Amino acid sequence: MSFLSKNNKNTIDTFQKHMNDLFENFWKDPFSFPSSNKMFKEMSFSPSMDVKEDENSYHVSAELPGLTEKDVEVNFEDNVLSIKGEKKNETEKKEKGSYYSERSYGSFYRSIPFPKNIDAAKIDATFRNGVLEVTLGKQQIAEDKKTRIEVKTS
Repeated sequence: MSFLSKNNKNTIDTFQKHMNDLFENFWKDPFSFPSSNKMFKEMSFSPSMDVKEDENSYHVSAELPGLTEKDVEVNFEDNVLSIKGEKKNETEKKEKGSYYSERSYGSFYRSIPFPKNIDAAKIDATFRNGVLEVTLGKQQIAEDKKTRIEVKTS
């Protein structure tokens, strides 16, 4: 029998999630703090991303539901891949005697540093079914060779 009741475990899990969110968001923007305001939560979002490496390249996958390729900007500068975008959602309903309109906007910015072995000419990005896939090809970098230098007397 566990000393934690189910209710206490849910409370701890919720607390853990809030702490994880706090620290994750701190590194994105250290001057913003989480808000319990429902509108704030709808206006900001952070897409799920995966980064994988194989022998020849790195693969970045970002889930961006509701966006199109025109809503996303991808850049690579100083060995950092940056992905930013804006989500716009407009709903309008006209029924007998009533009119309903709602607009929501949200933006995100993610940056991922990479080692210096990226070949900028071998970067490719595709967007399909709400998923952005970026492939960054590697280039061969000559390894630093260690050479012992003899010190002579004059």
